[in-house]
Amino acid sequence: MGECMKSDSKIYIAGHRGLVGSAIIKNLRERGYQNLLTRTHAELDLTDQRAVRDFFCQRAAGVCIPCGGKGRRNLG
Repeated sequence: MGECMKSDSKIYIAGHRGLVGSAIIKNLRERGYQNLLTRTHAELDLTDQRAVRDFFCQRAAGVCIPCGGKGRRNLG
């Protein structure tokens, strides 16, 4: 991954349960990254600007990897 990421960096992966996000998590863990932050949609609604701001202020994630997209649940 990137040069700026250290093995103890806090890394938030949005969409961690999807195909791309889960592959990124697996890859990061294999490379020794331990401080991975994940939240389900029920835990953090990314369309709620205040909730997202609060999450990042409280967790101080240094890196954010957006992998989320419109999944099956949104295809109504």
